[in-house]
Amino acid sequence: MVEWLESYGLVILFAIVAIQAAGVPGPPGKTALVTAAILAA
Repeated sequence: MVEWLESYGLVILFAIVAIQAAGVPGPPGKTALVTAAILAA
């Protein structure tokens, strides 16, 4: 699972933030971005 997240994590994060920026309610773009930053540290 770690290899999968290393390979596709940024793509998934981009998709979540892009969907939220497009105005679709539901996916927490800011929360996903902050969580990814904390996990990367």
